[in-house]
Amino acid sequence: MRIPIVGAVFLAVFVFGQETKVYKMGEAVTSPAVLYKTDPPYSEEARLAKVIATVIVQLVVTPQGKTVDFKILQSAGFGLDEQSIASVKQWRFKPGTKDGAPVFVEVNVKVNFSNFDPNAGASSLLFDLAAGETRPVLIEGTAPTLPVDSAGQRLEAKLTVSNTGEVKLVEQVSGSGPWIEDAVAKIKRWRFTPALKNAVPVSVKGVYSLVPNATVSATPGPPESPTAAIHKPETQATPVPSP
Repeated sequence: MRIPIVGAVFLAVFVFGQETKVYKMGEAVTSPAVLYKTDPPYSEEARLAKVIATVIVQLVVTPQGKTVDFKILQSAGFGLDEQSIASVKQWRFKPGTKDGAPVFVEVNVKVNFSNFDPNAGASSLLFDLAAGETRPVLIEGTAPTLPVDSAGQRLEAKLTVSNTGEVKLVEQVSGSGPWIEDAVAKIKRWRFTPALKNAVPVSVKGVYSLVPNATVSATPGPPESPTAAIHKPETQATPVPSP
């Protein structure tokens, strides 16, 4: 698997505790190539909620082909960010090179979680946490789904998860149509293991978003092989170019 080439620049970051020159791919820097990768499994809460989501992880490929310096560029919540990072930590690359020598290269990896109906829409649930707070963990409920004719449809809602794990407030920020009422009702039925601070349950606020799934093709092609048709991976992680 090759990563598309983009502009030739470098930046200095701290890798292994020291300042290191890290390149973005460009004319003078060859693309790292994946030699080994694992696709992350669903988190238990995301599987419970039947979530479709995409996470984008920025990382650095070392001259030895290992991955370091992980940063979430697009978060999904539901424990999927953690699953994505745990997976790409195990990836191994043929390193990128400059003037024939292996160098540190920054790449982005897109992780698609699509074990359920991709037409249901892509979800994210992000909490505004203070220092020292852990996020709530969903233990009951499923994610809302977009209507069959979902063109232009989306939902964004603010919610508060109480210190008992109940959803106490849902404020619709965007979205319209008769399906919204059912979607908000689903969110209100969610139950969580509450957020903690210093081992004490606390109330926290978050934002839930549901948008059309960008990985759905309007004209899907045939499966690549009979095996792919029988056993569809529940996740797919793919390198994408850095901006």
